[in-house]
Amino acid sequence: MQNEVLNRPDAKLLGAQALQILDDLSNIGRNDSNSELEITNKYLKSEEALQNEYLRCALLSRKAVLLHRKRQQPEAETAFAEALLLSEKLNNYFMIGKIYLAWSEISQEKGQVERTYAMLENAQKNFGKANLRNWEGRALLNLAINYINWGSFEQAPEIAARAKVLLEDSPYADDQACLYVNLGVLYGRLGLYEQALQHYLKALPYAEEVPLHQKIVIYYNIASDLQRANRFEEAESKFREGYSFANNANYAYGKLITKFGLANVIHVQGNISAARSEFISLLELAREISDTHMEQCILHELGHIELKDGNLDAAEIMAKAALEIGEKTKFNALTADGHDLLHRIAKARNNYQTALEEYKIFQEQCLEFHQLEISQVKSQAETRIELKRIEMETDKTRQKAEQLEKDLANSAIHIASQTDLLDKFRVDLQQIVLEIDEPIKTLKKVKAKLKELPCKQIDWTKFEVQFSQVHPEFRTKLANKYPDLTDMEQRIAAMVRMDLKSSDIARLFCITERAVEFHRLNLRKKLNLKSGETLPKFLSNV
Repeated sequence: MQNEVLNRPDAKLLGAQALQILDDLSNIGRNDSNSELEITNKYLKSEEALQNEYLRCALLSRKAVLLHRKRQQPEAETAFAEALLLSEKLNNYFMIGKIYLAWSEISQEKGQVERTYAMLENAQKNFGKANLRNWEGRALLNLAINYINWGSFEQAPEIAARAKVLLEDSPYADDQACLYVNLGVLYGRLGLYEQALQHYLKALPYAEEVPLHQKIVIYYNIASDLQRANRFEEAESKFREGYSFANNANYAYGKLITKFGLANVIHVQGNISAARSEFISLLELAREISDTHMEQCILHELGHIELKDGNLDAAEIMAKAALEIGEKTKFNALTADGHDLLHRIAKARNNYQTALEEYKIFQEQCLEFHQLEISQVKSQAETRIELKRIEMETDKTRQKAEQLEKDLANSAIHIASQTDLLDKFRVDLQQIVLEIDEPIKTLKKVKAKLKELPCKQIDWTKFEVQFSQVHPEFRTKLANKYPDLTDMEQRIAAMVRMDLKSSDIARLFCITERAVEFHRLNLRKKLNLKSGETLPKFLSNV
């Protein structure tokens, strides 16, 4: 997998020193998110950031993301706004897209539906302007998931399928992890938990190569799906692994979500005392990082534990504290659950009047949610069918592309064989002419005919049509990105893209293998390939 920092689309604009700074920060972030924020702030005040606006923009965006992960949302939004203004001034479409993509998470958590859609669409458009397929795919995946989250099932499958095409050939570990995790989330939202788990497990091999927060997300989602499948021991193990990574790196939010999952699994398995201890320690952590949403969730869980254990006064305190938070934050679904908990507590006390009042409030508050769920059942079913249809069409398209690739290679080999035959024919006839002492009229005609046989007269039209069908944008993209390439180098690149050997390429163009190797060396230089990067692999991602 390639290093995403050192291969950033704006690498040339940033310069080697700035790239090294960002790479060092990325490596620090894999192990200690608090140190990463501290050092990012330090670099923002440095001479390098003051002189290099591209570096300053990247650092501001990183600072905003880190503040968001620490749940310091107002400060994060301020940093995002400053980074956006600077990136727009620099016309850095890559950074504009990244900022919108990351900023959309805050809008999503606030329930700002239209603002979230707008940010993700802006992210996709800017990545498109920068011709960044992988980042465009990330934006589309997030858009598909948000459509599912907010009940717009019709558009999600097609958007997810487009994102998959854009991401699946990316050489970056981040992209592969993003693809499989988000597809897992999408299937999970549709209730297809087995398919979701399969996608999360596909993301697992990339866990060691991605930033810490992505690593935690991978483990959290795998554990959550194992829990839904009633595989509690395996779920507990994965939650503990995720918590261990977060704890070792002192990543507060990572600790919070993995330990919350762990406490839930312990509770489900009936260990009330251990679950209570875990949730109480979690409550302190949620308040420490000001995560009111998680604080409300934890209070609800503690309320249910106390109710189950017969501690009705303690359960009521927890339920009312959760409701108080809900009134401030407008987390409606959790507020409805709070009234349901108070109804159960009143019922346990035989206070049926209060129980009835709380149950009525609960019914009123969750009615809109239930109505929405009923309307979504049909849409979910239709979405599942559409996803299956798109998967089948994608498989057919892939099989067709593989067959076209084979046909193209066979065509190239066939042309090479014809070239060999013509070359031998020319050599043989030349020898015959040389052996005649006095060339007669017929031999003169033969000699004249020989001049019509060079390779350039071979008809390449059919072959190039076939190549453009299999790789429609290859030659155009190659020429646009690397305008210094000669026509011959572009043709050699096309042959290498098909993974043809140098000997076959030499036969196709009637040149020596040494000449082909010379062209390949020139290609490596002009394409700026690094040591360890193979030319066929690089060209396959153009």
